[in-house]
Amino acid sequence: MDDTDVFTDETLTYHKIFGGVEIVDSKTNIQELIIPKEIDGFPILKIADTAFEECSALRNVKVQANLTSIGNGAFSGCLELESINFPDTLTEIGEAAFYACSSLKEVAVPDSVTEIGSYAFAYCLSLEKADLSDAMEVLPAGLFYYDVSLTEFEIPESVTQIGSQCFMRCAMLETFHLPKNLTKIDNTALLSCVGIREFTVDDENTSFSEGEDGAVYSKEGKTLVMYPAGNGVQSCVIPEGIVSIEPYAFAGSVSLKNVTFPQSMNGTVLPEGIFSDCASLITVNCDPKSLQSVKPSVFAGCRSLESVTLPDDCNGIGDYAFYECENLSGLTIPETVEYLGAYAFFGCDKLTEVTLSEKIQVIGDYAVGFTAPDDADDKEQSEELVLRDDFMLYGHSGTVAKKYAKTNGVPFHATNFNIRLLLIVIAAAALIGIVVISVIQHKKKQKDAPEKLKKPAEEEVIDPNYQSILAADEDDDVDDGDPFDRSYGFMVPDDGECEECEECEDCTECDDCIDDDFDDFE
Repeated sequence: MDDTDVFTDETLTYHKIFGGVEIVDSKTNIQELIIPKEIDGFPILKIADTAFEECSALRNVKVQANLTSIGNGAFSGCLELESINFPDTLTEIGEAAFYACSSLKEVAVPDSVTEIGSYAFAYCLSLEKADLSDAMEVLPAGLFYYDVSLTEFEIPESVTQIGSQCFMRCAMLETFHLPKNLTKIDNTALLSCVGIREFTVDDENTSFSEGEDGAVYSKEGKTLVMYPAGNGVQSCVIPEGIVSIEPYAFAGSVSLKNVTFPQSMNGTVLPEGIFSDCASLITVNCDPKSLQSVKPSVFAGCRSLESVTLPDDCNGIGDYAFYECENLSGLTIPETVEYLGAYAFFGCDKLTEVTLSEKIQVIGDYAVGFTAPDDADDKEQSEELVLRDDFMLYGHSGTVAKKYAKTNGVPFHATNFNIRLLLIVIAAAALIGIVVISVIQHKKKQKDAPEKLKKPAEEEVIDPNYQSILAADEDDDVDDGDPFDRSYGFMVPDDGECEECEECEDCTECDDCIDDDFDDFE
């Protein structure tokens, strides 16, 4: 930005742009603001990104200028801002432009506006009424996110799409009308809108229809799209003929305790988040095949849920699947499960043990064995983690389950023999056995050796050479053993026969032959 294009007045800083100027900064202590049509002859056309960000004292804004654009985060964090008027020349409001303007009570967006950025009015906690432009076609993500006081609102007929989390946690909304041109609404657009008693649908809408129970169905009536969280119903029987349900359809239902699925849905896998935050839900009557793959957040926040039966061929459990199901106790994880998502059983305080088979391949962060501290003000929102001392993880040694337990300090009990360790023990025992046998044999040889060298009886003829052998054995520090295996200057033929007596079979027993042989060496 060229410094020559920047100038200021008492409260604002401007920057020259094509055709006029934009406001780029302001003093943070201003309380009342009037934006004139022009400054020094230049028309004021825009408010730049973050121009008034966190002007915590600002209460009222009156716009006289022919503004065309309000930038991203232009008034974000102006906690005391109560009112602002938008001129008919305005065409664009940026992302998070009024984010966390918690004192703002009402907004009226003129028909000249064709585009509003995501989260533009999010966390406007005091906002009660909002009128939108009839020229808008898309309501962006998070537009009124967490606007807990919003009660008066109507979607313009021009709108064709509603983005994710657009009205999430708008707890005071009681009815919600889907206009005739609406063709798409994100599954999370109305999460935690616990006050909605019913949905209504324009008769000319070609994508949706309303049911007698106040729910929204697809036009052909085969898909349940949204169920009113605040209708007071405790037992819901889904109509026969429904073959699918949209993700998060029942999410946030306050009173719902029991749900029965039709036969037309047998085998249909339950979608992501279908019962998330249904705090009163106790039982779900569905075909077990509907949980062959447990999608993320299916039962997250179902604090009253006590038991769920998973099919024998269940292949996986997704992230947050049973998050904070604090009364869940009766659950067996099939041996076919290959993955366990992050926080899958976090906060399941009555689930004291989980058994995982050797087929488990992936275990996400804090999937089992953890909970939030008891003294947390909001356990669901608490970022603290507590390792449970009353939990035991069962699994095979040498598997992902064992590694998870070791990494996170989770108590672990092996359900199988460690074959590798067993083989090592067997090999070690065999080696020790060989060593012991060798030692015994060696000691036996040492014990037997003197018996072979004992002196002949006195009546026997003693040869001088034999005496020398005995003397050498007694004096020398040599190995015991058969003296005829050592060389003392004479040899005994290998074949056991002497040269004088070739026909003798065993010369060692022939006294004449032995004497003759020794005489030859004297």
